[in-house]
Amino acid sequence: EDLRPTMMKAALSMLLPVLLLLLPIITTTALPPQSSTTKTIMSSDQSGAINEKVRTFVSNSTTTEAQQQQQQQQNKKKQEANDAGSDDSNTGTAAFSHNSKAHLLHALEGLDRYPNYLNRWNKDDDLDELELALEQQLTKVRQQRQVNTERRAAIAALVLRSSSIDDDDDDDDNAMSSQLLTIQQLQQPPTSWDDVKQLLSPALVKAIFQSRQFRSKKKQPPPTVEQVLAGQVAVELDPHLLEQLMEQEVYDVYAFPLFHESVCDALRHCTTILKSQDN
Repeated sequence: EDLRPTMMKAALSMLLPVLLLLLPIITTTALPPQSSTTKTIMSSDQSGAINEKVRTFVSNSTTTEAQQQQQQQQNKKKQEANDAGSDDSNTGTAAFSHNSKAHLLHALEGLDRYPNYLNRWNKDDDLDELELALEQQLTKVRQQRQVNTERRAAIAALVLRSSSIDDDDDDDDNAMSSQLLTIQQLQQPPTSWDDVKQLLSPALVKAIFQSRQFRSKKKQPPPTVEQVLAGQVAVELDPHLLEQLMEQEVYDVYAFPLFHESVCDALRHCTTILKSQDN
């Protein structure tokens, strides 16, 4: 009885290699035969319930002569169509469209990157479309430039008129106008940070002077107004202080208080006088 386990282990150790050799033969004869042109990927349990996917790939060795001839005829027709388009540049539909922004951007990148980019364009219709697209953009540039020039001239004339406004021009409320900042004072650039504090809103002034760059330091003092106006110093305000100023008016539209209320009142007063003069 003590020798039985030892004998069973020896028998199993001898039969195991034989079973491993016979396993591929058993599984091959048990599965149904598959066609040479269709392959099926089965799941690990051979049930095909999860990873079953029919492949319809046909290798070159199984391609019939009729299929090869059909493919050769199709390739020949494509080549003839391409040759006809290359020889006659005035026939067919242009591949480039002047209404397509993607086509225009692709052409601009090609012109900038390759010296002979247009050599690969075989049709004059495409070149005409490219010229039309560029002319349309050039027209937009000239129109917007004209509008901006006229707008700047109108603003300059308005500023010149506003600088000549006196308190006597407003006879209705001289008491209120005497308490307002004059437009001449607003047109003068600030010379100190105290002047800046009178122009900007208190919330914005707080965000500016609580930022790390404007805190008093012994090694690196804060910049002066003259340095900031001359562009000698890059102003960097703390983002978390600026976020506190933002208010969402509507969805994706934000606003923040910029000017002091006295400045807003002076601008409103000046606008009222200019409008009355126009009437």
